[in-house]
Amino acid sequence: MKLSELTWEEARAFNAKIILLPIGSLEQHGYHLPLNNDTFIAEKLADCIASKMNARGCPTLVAPSIPVGLSGHHMEFYGSLTLSTETFQAVVREICVGLGQHGFRNIVIVNGHGGNSFALRNTITSLPASMQAKVLEYWRHLTPDSISEIESAFFCHACEGETSLSLALGQLAHMDRAVCNYPAGDHSAYNLLDSLGETSLSLPPIHTISPSGVIGDSTLASRRKGEKILSAVMPQLLDALTDGLEL
Repeated sequence: MKLSELTWEEARAFNAKIILLPIGSLEQHGYHLPLNNDTFIAEKLADCIASKMNARGCPTLVAPSIPVGLSGHHMEFYGSLTLSTETFQAVVREICVGLGQHGFRNIVIVNGHGGNSFALRNTITSLPASMQAKVLEYWRHLTPDSISEIESAFFCHACEGETSLSLALGQLAHMDRAVCNYPAGDHSAYNLLDSLGETSLSLPPIHTISPSGVIGDSTLASRRKGEKILSAVMPQLLDALTDGLEL
């Protein structure tokens, strides 16, 4: 259920226990995925989470997404946009405070872009004490089982794993344009799978390590692989969502 599709009376009567705030980016994702991919993933995951929580009898709404984040390392690719850290944090904070003004006390940010992570965690600590807020990120819940079919054993950006998940969520992907691009030399430092559940990678300007913008092998992606990732990650996201919240 989307907040934006309700009238103000319907929104008040819904009496949501949780509101989800999808946040993504507008940045390049290689030749094969749209610029909105991180936002698309965040929105679709939020919709799935809300549907499951509502089915459990916990009224949950999805707020309008924030479609531009911190993407300075992608700005050499046409169409990518970024905010300054200060502006991004101010926008997130003011939206959360606005939601709190209407009685939403449990705000869960569904983040689709690793570049936003640090700023988001700093932002939620500045919210009023009356509000409970947390950040959910799917990649922190990847497990050896969920990525067992990732042939490249590599997960970074517009790669086999991210592209597969995007396909499973219904993204428009031009797989005939998919490419394989790894940074020169030892590229293990760019592999999220080497540090499952830990903090996100710090990436250099992407054009300096990949002419296409892809970091990984997107040619190996498939919807079936993405469905396995999704089915494995979703229960963990639901557990993380409710952990510590006073519902």
